[in-house]
Amino acid sequence: MTYTTHNGYIYIKQSFENYKFKVTINDVDYTDKVIEGKYTKSATKSVGSFEIVFVDVSLNSTINKYDTVKIYHNKDGSDTLRFVGYVEKLENRFDESISYFVVSGRHIAVEWINTIVNGEYSEMEASDILKDLMSKYVPGYSDTYIEDSGEIISINFSNVTMWKAAQSICTLSNMDIYIDENRAVHFFKRGSKLCENEAVVEYDNLIKMPSNSIDVKDTITKTFVYGEDDVGLPILDTKSVSDTITKETVFIDRNISNIDIATSTADGILSIYSEEKERGKVISFLLEDLNPGDKLWITVPTHEIHGTYIIRQFTHDFVNIQTKFELKDETEISSELKDLKEIKMSSVKVINPYKLEHSFNITFDDYSDFETYENVYLKDSSAFLSSEETGTIITQTHIADSNISKLYLLVEGNNIDNSVFSVSVDNGMNYTTMRHKDYVELPPEKQGKFLKVKIYLYPGVSGSPELKSLAVLYS
Repeated sequence: MTYTTHNGYIYIKQSFENYKFKVTINDVDYTDKVIEGKYTKSATKSVGSFEIVFVDVSLNSTINKYDTVKIYHNKDGSDTLRFVGYVEKLENRFDESISYFVVSGRHIAVEWINTIVNGEYSEMEASDILKDLMSKYVPGYSDTYIEDSGEIISINFSNVTMWKAAQSICTLSNMDIYIDENRAVHFFKRGSKLCENEAVVEYDNLIKMPSNSIDVKDTITKTFVYGEDDVGLPILDTKSVSDTITKETVFIDRNISNIDIATSTADGILSIYSEEKERGKVISFLLEDLNPGDKLWITVPTHEIHGTYIIRQFTHDFVNIQTKFELKDETEISSELKDLKEIKMSSVKVINPYKLEHSFNITFDDYSDFETYENVYLKDSSAFLSSEETGTIITQTHIADSNISKLYLLVEGNNIDNSVFSVSVDNGMNYTTMRHKDYVELPPEKQGKFLKVKIYLYPGVSGSPELKSLAVLYS
């Protein structure tokens, strides 16, 4: 006899007979004047927001911008703090002969959006990077619920918001993040948290599920990830998965400053966007113990749904005792994905006219990228001739994933016409001479995956060359 095992749960019906909510602003109780109220919590995608409608328009003289809003509710009637935010918008709203006063804003974590950070991190546990940024820039937040990701990453931040930095760390480490009402930061592996006290069950607490579908509209099968070196040349890597249709996109981030970060970012994007998503809009009775990023059991036999779904964003209507959310997995990355043929970063236009997929980048910060060099010295991240003689640089070998058939050379510097660049794909056995913006297609017999560059620097009448950066784009 063959047996099969299926995961499941036992749902205990929730009672709201003693349910109560409370709203305070700067710790003054305004509950009796609230006629509508809702707030949104989110993991990774956003910091969360709120909107409260008051029947008393005279409150516009007592409530001010940046006041602190606290929302409490619990089905047992206790004052359980669920949301804290700052007032950002005060609005007089009119509905025929009735006037309302509306207060809205964002979660206290908006402080992370209002804080600019900088930092360079190499080969560190993702959680340690987050903790270091917090200690330097937002020290009032607790790291008690920050879990190790198990991912060692490298990433640089240059004048980005603390929230954007946190989102980037999540992308590279397959983690989710949210900040609770007590300023505790929750950082955990995506899909690792199960909401044990809530579920959505048809014919019980499900109010409405207007739609359900399988959606591939937002999926991608190939992503080009662009960064930028110190002088504006592109850092490029491309990742893809097999599917019936190729769906390409471009991700651009100037903080991607080396190929390792570009590769990790490409892997992270594909891990989120390469799979089809089950979509559906759900309205249920209030799921007040649901946290952002939780997996939630949902059983709707009418739509043949039975399983757990990651709920990264939801809205609690605490006046009408309802929760609304969508069955879909998404993060803030989607707003960063742009289908561009020409990418403008910093003050330099980075062109990839031949749609190549990877890059080999040489910066002249130190000698570690060189296999050999002669009559050349480095200063201020540039290469110069040591004397009025020819200088030579041969780079270390870069190993590609597969044979290289196309090359495109980009060079940044001064008097670069007094230099000759030769590119080899067979570890230096044969070289192809190229100049800035030269494009070469290699015949099959000359292809290889061991890429290195030989550079000759010549003294010239117009001045000796100064090399600041070099990038070989290839496929």
